[in-house]
Amino acid sequence: MELHYQVTKEDYIAFNLHAYQNSQTVRRSILIQRFMALIFLFVPLAISLITGEFLLDMIIIFCILGVLWFLFAHKFFYRSVRRNLSKMIDERMGKKLPIDETLILTQEGIIERMGPEEEYKTTWNGIEKIAETETHLFLYVKAMAAIIVPKSAIGSQEATIKLKQIIPEFVPRE
Repeated sequence: MELHYQVTKEDYIAFNLHAYQNSQTVRRSILIQRFMALIFLFVPLAISLITGEFLLDMIIIFCILGVLWFLFAHKFFYRSVRRNLSKMIDERMGKKLPIDETLILTQEGIIERMGPEEEYKTTWNGIEKIAETETHLFLYVKAMAAIIVPKSAIGSQEATIKLKQIIPEFVPRE
């Protein structure tokens, strides 16, 4: 099977966001950020204890801020990550994008041609796992490196299923 497609900045951002969202470290960091919302509850209580006055208005305002922080901190985090990824990709690859890519799937593995000069060969044993989102297939060759395949390049749902069937069963799927 042979696929021809272009990898864009958005494809790289999608891969990195997927990697971040599935990273244990990032999940733990977001969980800690969410629990930081408790600070919004303790500050007005501490001030009330120190001053000896019960500050209901301050408690209500800080409770609202704590709930908002708990609900939206992860969205701000991922928006910041997206913005930083965009800047980083522009700095490193700005003029190279989009990249014309050809992916050839053989019995032995994958041949990836990026533009006219670069060619990479990966055996099926070299694929650590396969991850799928609504818009992409990611064939991981390392923890933070993957062959990015936009589903729009594959075409129909049947072609996506056929592609997944070509990939050997022993390759882990996420």
